[in-house]
Amino acid sequence: MLSPARRCALAVLVVATVVFLGGCSETGNGPPRTAGPTEQASESPRSISPTRFQSRCYFEDGQVVGDYSSLEETWASTNYLRIDHCVTRYVGPQPFTLTEEEKAVTTIASSQSADAGEFEQLFLDVYAACTRIGSEDGPYGFSSIPVPVLEATLALCPEAPQADIIQERVNG
Repeated sequence: MLSPARRCALAVLVVATVVFLGGCSETGNGPPRTAGPTEQASESPRSISPTRFQSRCYFEDGQVVGDYSSLEETWASTNYLRIDHCVTRYVGPQPFTLTEEEKAVTTIASSQSADAGEFEQLFLDVYAACTRIGSEDGPYGFSSIPVPVLEATLALCPEAPQADIIQERVNG
């Protein structure tokens, strides 16, 4: 259950997204445009350009919910509570290199792992965890996400709708 303050913040994000999308127009035959950032840049560790990443989110049955170009857009989705999980990919300029803030987040995620793999992929996993974790078990559930990745998730997106649940998992 969201606190009144988080409900209010989420409502503001939804309204801002609706207002922003009201000024967008569709052109060409390509995919529909998605919303841009709905809040001002801050000095938080999550000062990431939303156009660098895209998250494709799925229902529990595997059907695609949609593609989102920012965390805020994902959180404001009318289907947010039905999202089972999201997979994030890099869509920015090539080559994909992490910013200093992204490296710091990835360092948290890799802190207890002997084989963290590629830092870029690890960051994408953290970003995806910021979108929504919809179940307890399964390949995308809380039980399959290492605690350091959850800690990095809190560093990247402390304002996420699931931050309280993630914090409970981190505290054990």
